[in-house]
Amino acid sequence: TLFAGNAPREAKPLPEMPSLGVVPSSASLSAFLNPLAATVDTLAPSATSAATSTLDLGQTVLVPAIVPTKAAPATAPPAQQSQAASASAAVSASAPAAAPAPVPAQPASDLNTTVGLVRGALVNIICVPKSGPLHSASASGVVIDSRGLILTVAHMAQYFLLEDYPKSGSVTCVIRDGSPAATAYTASLAYISPDWVKDNLHVLDEAAPTGTGENDFALLAITGSATKAPLPSTFTAVPLSGTVPAKGDAVTVGSYGAEFLSTTQIKSALYPIVVFGTVGDRYTFGTNTVDLIAVDNTAAAQEGSSGGAIVDAGNQLAGLITTSSSGSAIASRDLHAITPRHIRASFEADTGKDFDDYVANHSLADMVADFADEAHALGQKLGKAVE
Repeated sequence: TLFAGNAPREAKPLPEMPSLGVVPSSASLSAFLNPLAATVDTLAPSATSAATSTLDLGQTVLVPAIVPTKAAPATAPPAQQSQAASASAAVSASAPAAAPAPVPAQPASDLNTTVGLVRGALVNIICVPKSGPLHSASASGVVIDSRGLILTVAHMAQYFLLEDYPKSGSVTCVIRDGSPAATAYTASLAYISPDWVKDNLHVLDEAAPTGTGENDFALLAITGSATKAPLPSTFTAVPLSGTVPAKGDAVTVGSYGAEFLSTTQIKSALYPIVVFGTVGDRYTFGTNTVDLIAVDNTAAAQEGSSGGAIVDAGNQLAGLITTSSSGSAIASRDLHAITPRHIRASFEADTGKDFDDYVANHSLADMVADFADEAHALGQKLGKAVE
């Protein structure tokens, strides 16, 4: 649960933190679905994307950064702990940051491969309500399957539940990618944590939601091209890691953070941020499982980063960015990301299915169809709550 008053479990409460990305931030909370600006007239595609239409964003907010409450530390068995050099260096960022620390001790060719992989797998998600009280929103996502399956946060993907509420076309969502981000694909909801939706029905009404990140994930399936360009035969993807991140592990962080960009820059000059860092504190939603990891003092800790990627030294996804600590200076903020272990456990607890087997043995179209009835029911419930 990402927001104030929604502790995951009384026995092991997590720190309440502002979440990465839904509404404008307050003085004390950082927003990760940050407002793109006071108003955005149109989201025009780049000249090379040849999109068939443009989107009127109206008043857009970046999905706010959810502020974590201090969770119970997670202690993994010694066998799960690995040794890694401490590192924290910015590769690229759109906002001023502290002087970079030494880059992780890896060959330059390996680092270049990782940076290219992260940039290639990142997407920017934009959702635009046709009318009503909701603002347009922007956040990040990461492709985890080469067929075009995107992992992102539930607090952004909930907009997909409202696409046809109260009538068809009420919300329009598009997937952008590239440097700068340009309109590229259409997508459909393949899964969103029902527990998260039911526990956070009024998040879209809140100016500065807070929470822990528990169950805050969703799957989107790329379904078509939003431009005249054909869909690629395969997508750059970062698979979920099967190992538990250890404190001190070197990681690469990627997102479409946009807190310091103007409206014009967000429309036409939104570039992915890629930075290096190390795993800091680890947290649990239960007893001793590692469900949430922190990356300290990173330039990616800014609005719009919700749904971004934490990638380990093996080029696998070690965490999905969900929340951030607050603070006026980016250099003083920490990112928090839920782990693949938590995503897999939450998915299995809800569906009774193994996450990896389900993804491997179902087409994207089947995933969307399998979840359609539940998505409709959740959309009705959410729509009534935000009316």
